[in-house]
Amino acid sequence: MKQNYSYNEFGYSYRFKKLIFYLSTFSLKEILVLLWGRKKNKAKYLILKPKQLAHPVKIRNIDNDVGVFAYVLWKKFHLPPKGYELSSDGIILDLGVNIGLSVAHYKTIYPENPIIGYEMDASNFEIAKHNTRHYKNVQLFNKAVWIKNIKVSYNKDSRFDSFSIDNEVTHKNVAFAQGLTIRDIISQHSIDNIEFLKMDIEGAEKAIFNEHNKDWLKIVKSFNIEFHLDKDENLNDYIKIFEGYKFKVWQNNQRSSCLTGIKLGINEKA
Repeated sequence: MKQNYSYNEFGYSYRFKKLIFYLSTFSLKEILVLLWGRKKNKAKYLILKPKQLAHPVKIRNIDNDVGVFAYVLWKKFHLPPKGYELSSDGIILDLGVNIGLSVAHYKTIYPENPIIGYEMDASNFEIAKHNTRHYKNVQLFNKAVWIKNIKVSYNKDSRFDSFSIDNEVTHKNVAFAQGLTIRDIISQHSIDNIEFLKMDIEGAEKAIFNEHNKDWLKIVKSFNIEFHLDKDENLNDYIKIFEGYKFKVWQNNQRSSCLTGIKLGINEKA
């Protein structure tokens, strides 16, 4: 689905804000490398120390990995609802950790909260493990979140930063991952409360929320979920699902494909 933003992606205001983001995030040397020197730099990986993270991180020397920085540290679509204060021992469940920047950011902001994360792609997963190795109480798994416990496939040539499950793929560069359900994740980790659920699994969320049994939502306190919809689809049916499980839910005002929710009755910080 085409994303709608409250700012002009190609206007001067957007470019100015992007420049401010780089200046507030990286050293001058890192900015020069990221904006002008990456193509000259033959290294496969870049090591960077964003000011918003507690530890340096590694990324591939490709545009998509650089873009993840903006998505996580500038747009901050992955964060819990504004005004909602996480309990210090509540579990953060990150479904679709990509290269681990969201996990590193969570641990910088919420150092005491345990994090359980899943990433389908093996190459993304290995970088995510590297980028979160200094943080305590983080468990990452190289598995796909799906509606069945079966091996799933996806096209490795689709995109470097995200991949969609496609069990009908016949492309020569097909990759496989073991799938498991959210109910099984909850059971395997003996989870009785999910303080915050972040989900960005490139379309698999539609199959998950079209399942009959979604009672696992009863133990979720708050969430931020990105939906990857076709042009003729909208979020109304999904909003009704969450409201049926007693959530206050709304669309992100900058990224219209994201739904954010808080369980009714939970106090929000003023």
